[in-house]
Amino acid sequence: SEYKNDRFELFTEVRSINSRFLDIGIKLPKSLESYEYKLKNVVKEKVIRGKVTINISYKDLTLNNNNLSLNTDTISYYYTLLKQIKKCTKISGKIKLEHLLNFKEIFEPEESGNEDSEIESRIIEVVRNALDNFNEMRTREAENISRDFFQYIEDIEQNLQEIVKKGKMSPKIELDKLKNRVQELMTEYKVDQNRLEMELAILADRVDISEECSRLKSHIDQFRNIYHTKDEVGKALTFVLQEMLREINTVGSKTSDVAIAHKVIKIKEDIEKIREQIQNIE
Repeated sequence: SEYKNDRFELFTEVRSINSRFLDIGIKLPKSLESYEYKLKNVVKEKVIRGKVTINISYKDLTLNNNNLSLNTDTISYYYTLLKQIKKCTKISGKIKLEHLLNFKEIFEPEESGNEDSEIESRIIEVVRNALDNFNEMRTREAENISRDFFQYIEDIEQNLQEIVKKGKMSPKIELDKLKNRVQELMTEYKVDQNRLEMELAILADRVDISEECSRLKSHIDQFRNIYHTKDEVGKALTFVLQEMLREINTVGSKTSDVAIAHKVIKIKEDIEKIREQIQNIE
């Protein structure tokens, strides 16, 4: 966003990248640094989450080329630097004025005090306008991201349904496997058949994944509800994804069925894809 009148011109650029929290950085000319606190509050009105950087440039149109002063600190710095270069390279020539004149930073405009109500109102205006444009772009991007989210969620649901179907037979299959294995190992010993079956049933029950699948389905429904009903969804969805991952990890640890294991991997991949993008969501 930009603004210009016969006295000055302002230009503002807003950038943002992922962040779990709101992190604001404002780059201002020295003459406008007193407005930093007010501008941060403007950002907080428009943005909840993300690392936001705002670059603001200001040009005083009442200045002309004759209104320049020397920056003595910068001159001293460059002169010292040139001496170090001379010593390091063993150059015998003298440091001359034209060497220093190559550094434009030694000159700076003599700016008048900018503490006036017009500049304050205009700089807040251009920052607000830039943030509005910024949020319009984020809204358009969110439409694409949400389509990806719900495609991943649908894939997770489909794989979960297949796991549930296969999982219904899992306890019985595991029970038969354990029973056959124990009988092979215990051929030389007399075994209480009733006690054996009771212990095996307990072990088989531990590989039942129906409870974890039910909880995962509940978390999927919760994900959709939060996304569509809450204003600030990013952090809440992050916690839901953690619970989804916990349940599917438990399913993976309980089963020895290869087909189920493959579905578990696919679900974990989709959850991870959503987790990567969830940082983009306020």
